[in-house]
Amino acid sequence: MPILTRNVTGGDLFAIRKTISDEAPITKDEVVELYFPGDVSDPQTSDQRKPIQDAIEFLAESNQIQHSDTGYELTETAVEFDDAHLSLLHGIRTADGEESAYNDVLECLAEQSAVLADRSGELIDEMSDRVPSANWNEQKLRYWARVMEEIGVTKEVYGDEMTTMFGPNRSLTLRVLVDVTENRTAPLATVLTDIDEDYLPVIGDGMEIAPYFERTLLSLKESNDVQLRTVSDIGQSVDIDGTGYSAIEVMSNE
Repeated sequence: MPILTRNVTGGDLFAIRKTISDEAPITKDEVVELYFPGDVSDPQTSDQRKPIQDAIEFLAESNQIQHSDTGYELTETAVEFDDAHLSLLHGIRTADGEESAYNDVLECLAEQSAVLADRSGELIDEMSDRVPSANWNEQKLRYWARVMEEIGVTKEVYGDEMTTMFGPNRSLTLRVLVDVTENRTAPLATVLTDIDEDYLPVIGDGMEIAPYFERTLLSLKESNDVQLRTVSDIGQSVDIDGTGYSAIEVMSNE
């Protein structure tokens, strides 16, 4: 599971992605030199360069960049995104094979009713049951949590760096909703299906909405960032907190 072993932060990923986008084609050595110039043979410099190299590999594994004969450039899919956060989230959500490990964690958490996840034991056990070949441990989940928090999907709480709150923040959620609704009133079931396919696991069997995303939508409704409506001819009704809604409109544009 290479992507799980990458010692990266979200900040590094976004910075290097922008560098490659702006300077493409650019080689790995050129990217590393921009961030950590110095003597390659110096062990201390080499250690400092490792996270940058890991970030480049992570971007390739999440379908953000690709390598050509002349260097790295954005993939065709990544070029379609104006929002780098949405692009990276899409890459994580749609990854397959070994590179789907980050999405595997999201899938696991989406099935739970609890807000908080304990990465020091419970989540390791759950992921070990789901994907035993990944050899889950605290370090791999810490790497995962750092990237997810930078994107805006999770938040670290309690100050112990081992407890994660799963729930996209307001800014990220509104950007996702604006993208899939195209700034219009849209069928809620269609919106949820599009989010589930492209960004985050939000629905289960029979259009049952994931508990964490139900809480997120209710929060946005309460703050008047979105309106949930029942429109008889717009599409399938989705139960949210005991009320059936068939349409959603984004009122705030991040």
